Amino acid sequence: MWTDVWGELIKLKSQRKSYVVLLGHLGILILLYMSVSSTGFTGFARQVGRDVGLRPEEIFDAFYFSRMVMGVTFLMLLPIYICTLAGDMIAGEIQEGGLKLTATRPRSRSRIVLSKAISLGICSIILCIVTSLFTLLCSILLFDVSETQIIILNPNIVGMSFCLMKSDTALFRMLCTCGLYGFSIFALGCITLFYSTLVSRMTTATVLGMTTYFVSYFIEIMPQASSIRPYLLSHVMGGWNYLWLNTPAWDRFLYSQLHLAMYIFVFVGLSLTVFSYRDIR
Repeated sequence: MWTDVWGELIKLKSQRKSYVVLLGHLGILILLYMSVSSTGFTGFARQVGRDVGLRPEEIFDAFYFSRMVMGVTFLMLLPIYICTLAGDMIAGEIQEGGLKLTATRPRSRSRIVLSKAISLGICSIILCIVTSLFTLLCSILLFDVSETQIIILNPNIVGMSFCLMKSDTALFRMLCTCGLYGFSIFALGCITLFYSTLVSRMTTATVLGMTTYFVSYFIEIMPQASSIRPYLLSHVMGGWNYLWLNTPAWDRFLYSQLHLAMYIFVFVGLSLTVFSYRDIR
């Protein structure tokens, strides 16, 4: 099994898209830095700073910039990338004809799917950690670190717009978020992996995965969706917001992680079932 996982990781490493996402992340960092340098610091956080008596330079520091860059990367870039990655794992290999040869070797189809799912999870966590540490390092080189941090939160999830905390606490929460968010995009990857077992085109599986992600966000903001909002993928993927409260809501955080685990197990199980009976041509 682990030999197959290692082989999948080598294939992921050799794909050009793995480096394109890193360049895309660097591009986001550069564009946001240019935007801040040319237009100054405005918006909700500055208004909050005035209310609590903080100057703009005390608000916009290295950690705030890191959170802003990683917010864009976590919410947009990495989900799109993980859908592209998972959509290519089975449907892409069927499209290219390589999976038919792999299936003829002495290994079960369940082993093929599980090795791909495990490698996808490892890749998700490593990618989140690498991009976050790179962003944090660049931010510290570009900006100073303020002692007081304004943390912008998602009011749809935690019921409040911001909180204040010390810089050392914010750094620890940031590092925890970086590792734990890999679990979130892994869940999205497992959904896309399931789509990849249903279709024979990588682009179709990828688009289905991205559609599921963005439609989930759209439904979450609808008032009529209040009854199903706690179970939506976008809502449970935002469970890391609970870590940023002054007193972390561990019960709600673990509740969201349990739902993510259910997404993973259900869709990996569906992938195993569908792929076991699928005719590979």
